[in-house]
Amino acid sequence: MIVYNWTFPQFVIEPQLGDMSGLVTAMVWMCTGVDDETNETALISGRVVLTPPNPEQFVPFDQITQELAMAWLGMYISIDGVQDSIKAQILSQREPVQPTNPPFMAGSA
Repeated sequence: MIVYNWTFPQFVIEPQLGDMSGLVTAMVWMCTGVDDETNETALISGRVVLTPPNPEQFVPFDQITQELAMAWLGMYISIDGVQDSIKAQILSQREPVQPTNPPFMAGSA
């Protein structure tokens, strides 16, 4: 079974935007997958730029939770898609794909 660990190592903060103070405008994310049987790992990371929130739904930086960061991220990327890609990377470590020249190069002069 692959265990996924999502982290948010960096946030970009706008000190003041209108009445909103401590507004998150972008965040860096990382997802690490570890196969708990073989200990094989894979990592995918990225950065998303957030659209300004409705002022009634504004959450300042110092009140963000892991769950809220995941919910925001899910509005911009496919969480399942990232986890599927990590799983594919881990599986490819077991059966690496061998590079092959294309067939049109075999008889070229």
